[in-house]
Amino acid sequence: MKPVKIIGRIFLIFLVVLGTLLVGFMVFFEQIKSSLIQQGVEKINQQLLSKVEVDPNIELSLFEDFPNVTLIFHQVKIYEPGDQKDPLILASMERLSLGFNVIDVVFYKKYSLEKAYLFNGNVMPGIKADGEPNYNIFKPTDPKTIAEPIDVNIKSITLQNVSCSYFNKLSGQAYEFALNKAHATFKIHNDTYNIGLDGAVTVNGITISDNTYFQNKKIKLRGEMSYTNEDGVITLGTTTITINESMYKIDGDVHTKEEELELHVTSKTGEISTLLSLLPTENSDWVKRYQNKGDVYFDAAIQGKYDQYNTPSIDILFGFENTEITNPEGGQSIKQAVLKGKFSNGPSHSSKSSYIEIEQFEGTLNNNPIRGSFKLTDLSDPYLTIKAELKQNLKDLVAFFPIDGVDSLEGKVSLSFDFEGLVKNLKKREDLAKITTAGEAQIEGGAVYLRSIRKSFKNISADFIFNNTDISINSLSFHTPKSDIAVNGMIKNVLRKLILGKGSILVEGSLHSNKLVYEDFILPPPSSRTNGESGTTSLMLFLDCDIRQLHVNNLHAKQVKGMLSYNDSLLLFSNATMNTAGGEVAGNAIMKIKLPHRSKYLTLDLAFNDIYIDTLLKDFKDFDQTFISHKNLSGRLFGK
Repeated sequence: MKPVKIIGRIFLIFLVVLGTLLVGFMVFFEQIKSSLIQQGVEKINQQLLSKVEVDPNIELSLFEDFPNVTLIFHQVKIYEPGDQKDPLILASMERLSLGFNVIDVVFYKKYSLEKAYLFNGNVMPGIKADGEPNYNIFKPTDPKTIAEPIDVNIKSITLQNVSCSYFNKLSGQAYEFALNKAHATFKIHNDTYNIGLDGAVTVNGITISDNTYFQNKKIKLRGEMSYTNEDGVITLGTTTITINESMYKIDGDVHTKEEELELHVTSKTGEISTLLSLLPTENSDWVKRYQNKGDVYFDAAIQGKYDQYNTPSIDILFGFENTEITNPEGGQSIKQAVLKGKFSNGPSHSSKSSYIEIEQFEGTLNNNPIRGSFKLTDLSDPYLTIKAELKQNLKDLVAFFPIDGVDSLEGKVSLSFDFEGLVKNLKKREDLAKITTAGEAQIEGGAVYLRSIRKSFKNISADFIFNNTDISINSLSFHTPKSDIAVNGMIKNVLRKLILGKGSILVEGSLHSNKLVYEDFILPPPSSRTNGESGTTSLMLFLDCDIRQLHVNNLHAKQVKGMLSYNDSLLLFSNATMNTAGGEVAGNAIMKIKLPHRSKYLTLDLAFNDIYIDTLLKDFKDFDQTFISHKNLSGRLFGK
């Protein structure tokens, strides 16, 4: 017989024998399947201190993860350990699969857990009000009470859509996050828990001392930790957290029984927007538009007691060097940027002693310098100090720092500004005098288009001096399409409006104009404004006017003098004198124009001297009546 045929027959016999054994094993497995499920559940329950509820339809699969045999539970609920009548749920899962070595299970009745799969679950570990943890669900491994202790060495755990909420009722701390898809390892040996984790995590928030950090952050977590029941110490091994392009390394210990911790967080690669978003601020969305080229450093030390009476010390150094910060939307970058900052909760580890400081910030925007510093102390009653200097093209500035409602801005600006005072003093008008500001600003060749009111202003020239809460107008001049304006005086309530968005900006002083055309200053009705702008404004005017030529619809006047007041679409021109209609209007005159929807209401209280009646009627469109018109009435008017 040929060798090839001999080999073929041997191989065929081998396949037949293997198939027979496999079929036999499958038949044997099916026969003992119910027994294996019962024994497996009993072995697990022997090791648990907690009450467990599951769907009674428990499955045992040989092929789901061969060569492991898989015990599959549905609708699992694990309760907190203890003797309480109505225990709270510690964990719940839609599906829990446990993988055991098939040889150990079938032939030795030994359940050595090697793999686990958790799907659509919620885990809520924490420290109860009595200081005891709620997650000690395994019985002590005492050989006198447990003949065959379960070997907890899970080499592979897959978690998908599992949320976790950790709380500490003693210290008031809370940690909330969700594991979108992660892989873990879990081992218990000599009452020590060892956990490894690698996967995508969504952090909903970490709350410490009423401050919430890491809100709504998607991160990648990779690291190891161990926890020993006897001394209650959590030790973090090499652990990295990646947020966007920023990688942070964490190491240290947490002593849960003594409620002390010592953690160190460092990063040498990252993004500015990520760095700022980690701080406990209420509004940090605006930084998301900026990108940076260059490394951002972050070095944080957290150390001390963290119980209900104490907060650990938090000291953070952060910044960057030789970095380029870009606003992709505006296409402008601050180059050669340097920032040195720090945050600390101070000697008393409280909001009272906390501060955040940017000691140095400088860079160039289109080769023009920007520099400044910032400090906020006593976060329970914040005291703010700001210093800023710049010389810039306004077009570059607004491209990097967008201003809502401003479509275009041109010209040059130079600024030096100092601010110092309690933030709360910006909230009430009577406290504004306690704020200190100083500095000056100049604008040359300015032009702006305000989209919200569809108005353009050109040839802007200004010289301002900051004087506490007010701004002195040494000079301000500009042109509209048909008018020219020059103003001297004061601008009040600027800081309160710009920083807190409250109140109205008040302009007081004198106004000079060679030609003023009223239609240049009519605001569009609310329905035609862009971006949902309201029909009211945040500007109040009180100006002593000297106007050579005034044009209001058909009215043309010269040598106009009087007090101009404007507040919320109500315009008043009082104590006016003017030359018009061939004569003079003297004495007291009040003109009110209210424009909620382009409606005009005019009230006049005037004294006339040698006025041409037909010209006056024509200028005022016969006062909207037809009984007497400029065509059939003429003469000179004297009187009131």
